[in-house]
Amino acid sequence: MAKLLPNVPAHDGSMFNWTGRHGCADISDFHDSLADRLYADACDVGFIVTSGRTNRKVVFTQIAGPGEDSDGEVGSYEFSSTEGFRITVFND
Repeated sequence: MAKLLPNVPAHDGSMFNWTGRHGCADISDFHDSLADRLYADACDVGFIVTSGRTNRKVVFTQIAGPGEDSDGEVGSYEFSSTEGFRITVFND
């Protein structure tokens, strides 16, 4: 498995509203960088989410986006983990 870069953004799981295995948030909630390059030898972009309950760290990789809304503006970004979790971050 490739080693993560040292400056990958990490976010607390409580920043997301969870329904089952799907989390949502607004991009304005992330004052620092939402996502960045994950590995030195790949173009994957994403972030780490740390569970407040278990302290487990899960890597999320961008799978779609930026998606456009009906006005042609950025609407959302989609991320997923290998553990079956998904995150949508909306451009508010």
